[in-house]
Amino acid sequence: MNIFEFFSLYTALTTAIGTVGFFLVKRYIAGRVKHHFNTELADHKHDLSLISEEHKHGLQLISRDVEHDYQKRIHQFSLISSKIHEVYPELYMMINDLMVDFQRSTSRLKTRLMFLSNTEADLQKIRDYLVSKEIHEDVIEDIITEYKFDKQKGDKKYTQALDLKQLHNTDKKRYEVYMKLLSAELYLPSDLSKLILNLLDLILDVILEEQNRIEFGFEGKRTEYYTNLSDKTKELSEIKEKIKISIQKELNFDHKPDSSVTEGTTS
Repeated sequence: MNIFEFFSLYTALTTAIGTVGFFLVKRYIAGRVKHHFNTELADHKHDLSLISEEHKHGLQLISRDVEHDYQKRIHQFSLISSKIHEVYPELYMMINDLMVDFQRSTSRLKTRLMFLSNTEADLQKIRDYLVSKEIHEDVIEDIITEYKFDKQKGDKKYTQALDLKQLHNTDKKRYEVYMKLLSAELYLPSDLSKLILNLLDLILDVILEEQNRIEFGFEGKRTEYYTNLSDKTKELSEIKEKIKISIQKELNFDHKPDSSVTEGTTS
């Protein structure tokens, strides 16, 4: 083999080995790249799976919270609705009872005399009756004393004591309605609360005026007094009707107000 053939053979072998080596290196690199990509892809899928599970769990928690909040609100609404249907009728009955007592205590003929004499037997009947009405013992003794010396003055003290006691009972009921209003105010709309307070304030005004009249007389203004009392009694009736309509509305009762009341409220 001459030198030329040797170099030709060497060149061919070197070229072949280089080609094979390059192919092997290329294949190796491609394999590593593919392996790295597959690993990254698998990790990414795993991360996505974890994120998806977290989101799913989060949605489940949110859904559970929403359901719990919904059930809680339904329960609260049921309790409030039940309480409203309990409080409103009770409050209205107390107001009705107060108004009946108010009309009785402000009537011109609220106290009737017993038309008894001033004998010991009749005085004992008067005493027993006043005790049954829970008149204070000192007041009873003053009345009996007056009867012994002057039946007319005795009659006056007798009616004064019973009239004042009736006003006191009315004011006591007014206060009971006020305390009931305070305890039920959470369930009442503000407009209804204001109406009831207006009613109670006006009743108190009349009670104080009546008390002053009973103790000190009309002071020459009898007609004016009863005109004023009549106006306030009418106003109380109108406020009471508004309270009734408001309660019916809150309880979802259909109601059309009387034309007379409508005219009174719009004038």
